[in-house]
Amino acid sequence: MPPLTPSEVGRLLDLPPDATSEQLETRFHELRAKLEEKIAKAPTPGLKEKYRASLADITTAFEQLTLAADTTELPILRRAAPAATPPPADAGRPLAGAPNTSTQPSPAAYHASPAPKKSGSREFLLVAIIAIAVFAGGGWWVMKTRAAAAVQDQARASYVELKTRWDALEKDLSTAERKLAELKADARNTKDIPAPEVAELQARLAAHKAYVEWLQPYLAESPLALQLPKADSLLAAKSESAAALVAQLTASLVTAEQKVATQKKSLLGLGRPLSIASTPTGLTYRLRDAYGRASEGTTPATVQVPWGRAEVVITPPGSGWAPSEHTLRITRDEESAPTATATFAQAPVRITSQPAGLRYELTNSAGLSRTGTTPADLKDVPTGTATLRVVRPDWPDIVSTPTIAATGANLLTAEFAPGAVAVTSEPAGAAVFREDRQVGTTPVTLSGLLPGAAKFTLRLKGYSSATVSADIQAKQTATAHATLVRFAELQRGQPYTVPDLGLKLVPIAPGRFTMGSPSSEPNRSNDERQNSVTLTRPFWLGAYEVTQAEWRTIMDSSPSSFKGDKLPVENVNWEDAQEFCRRLTAREQAEGRLPSGYAYRLPTEAEWEYACRAGTTREYGGNGNLAEMGWYDNNSGSTTHPVGTRRANAWGLYDMHGNVIEWCADWYAGYPEGSVTDPTGADSGSSRVLRGGCWGITADLCRSAYRGNRSPGIRDDFLGFRLALSSVR
Repeated sequence: MPPLTPSEVGRLLDLPPDATSEQLETRFHELRAKLEEKIAKAPTPGLKEKYRASLADITTAFEQLTLAADTTELPILRRAAPAATPPPADAGRPLAGAPNTSTQPSPAAYHASPAPKKSGSREFLLVAIIAIAVFAGGGWWVMKTRAAAAVQDQARASYVELKTRWDALEKDLSTAERKLAELKADARNTKDIPAPEVAELQARLAAHKAYVEWLQPYLAESPLALQLPKADSLLAAKSESAAALVAQLTASLVTAEQKVATQKKSLLGLGRPLSIASTPTGLTYRLRDAYGRASEGTTPATVQVPWGRAEVVITPPGSGWAPSEHTLRITRDEESAPTATATFAQAPVRITSQPAGLRYELTNSAGLSRTGTTPADLKDVPTGTATLRVVRPDWPDIVSTPTIAATGANLLTAEFAPGAVAVTSEPAGAAVFREDRQVGTTPVTLSGLLPGAAKFTLRLKGYSSATVSADIQAKQTATAHATLVRFAELQRGQPYTVPDLGLKLVPIAPGRFTMGSPSSEPNRSNDERQNSVTLTRPFWLGAYEVTQAEWRTIMDSSPSSFKGDKLPVENVNWEDAQEFCRRLTAREQAEGRLPSGYAYRLPTEAEWEYACRAGTTREYGGNGNLAEMGWYDNNSGSTTHPVGTRRANAWGLYDMHGNVIEWCADWYAGYPEGSVTDPTGADSGSSRVLRGGCWGITADLCRSAYRGNRSPGIRDDFLGFRLALSSVR
């Protein structure tokens, strides 16, 4: 703004021509206060700027006029002064009677006279120079003062706008809190509201809760909440640091507004558009959203769906296609809108196989089936997912699930090619068996194998055998490796576990005991007459009844009525149990794990009762408490139970009472009189001895001395056995 003349200043400040300096200052402050108020209340940025410009103009005028008044007298700022004395009337004329000495010089005299001194001109020039210097200096000061004032004005205006925008953010929090309270109140009264509306209400409640819980601490921890009062104080004190603080807070506000807008859109948004399209168009679709609401329409369509699971089913144009089903998960982090599209068309398909001439079946998701022999060219196969099965005799079927596309080549091929497997072991030299036929010795590569799962058994004397599996793939060589474990040798008097079977045997030392029951024992039978028995040979007896898993490993069958690997095997007769013993003996001898002269067998009746009593003379071995020792009709629930789940007797034998009745080696007959040594029962008979009781009989039939018997050919779901091992007589 250029320097103003006094009259311009007067008009700008609305001052009279004879205004005093005191009036000037009072008027300036009045105008300034009014303009500051207008700036604060201006409804638009343009109007604010107009008021700021007016404030800058009057401030500059005031400072310019005040400074100029200090250096020279201005007409608009006059002070009261004494009246001047008028000059005498005859001033400038000669006194009467005085000689007139004033004469006009002649031209010649004028030119002859020396040039007058220009002292007045020099003084004028000096004054002018001083005035210019003063004016220039004053102008610099005015400009500096005016610039500082302009900065203060701009900072104050920016602060007002800053405060208004911050208040808007705090108002947004108040609005969100009120809405959250309303939703909580609605959620407490949903008795008569349909389930989809309840689900939507809960979603809105969760969204507003998340937004409020985020916005409350965000605003409370914002620099603006702490620094706005400080900026107001600095502006009131006209501090030079106020402008910098306001600028800093303005930048923080912009960041806060952007963050709040982003979070508001993210947290309060309840869903997004879902596009549904089909070829051809105009097909009916059904939509079920996350709230359980169902709707229908025709393609193409764009539907607003809530976050969560959305199910879309597009109806095909005919019976050749199955409905196109889409399950979508609508989430917040998807970059593009989710879509559900379906193409219903017919396309050509070529089916080939290697070798050719094989039967195929192509079935689509609608259940339409095409069959024939390869190669085949089909012209009008409905698009979509299909299942192709190609059959080659003696080979596993090749099954694939191609997707028939409306465009491009639909070439379906099934290639029957053998694979191979490389079998290794540590140590090497193990015989490799497949289905009980030796196919090599490790390391060995077996080729020409049909694709599919293959299982091999590795056997090496002195080591536990191992089973390895491989997934044979066409034209590929799979690998199978086993680390063989040296088995523990059978040692007299030591527990032993049958390798590769896990069957645990407990050593039983020789000894003498009274077999049978005393006449005072309740519920005893007449065939339990007591006699003294001496056993001279040590033997091993199974810690558990033979399980179904152990039976299946040796016999490769599953005869039991109650199914479970750890359940005792049942539904086996006496001959079945004997065959199990023979096969196990032969296997262990072939592996070199069974010493010469030893065999697995059924225990004799005397061995069984001797081991059952385990040094006791009560009705039941162990602690004498049947409920803790075995499963019988009072606690079994009419079924067998996994072996070893009741308490063992003193010698570590389980289930000697209950679970299943156990076959013994003897023919059933009366006891011999007197003392006997190593008895083996009668030489012949019609039934074999059964011992131990079972899950379905009463407690008195589970006693240590109780003797059951059945025909050796009978099978039932309560008949099982326990294994013994000893040297052959």
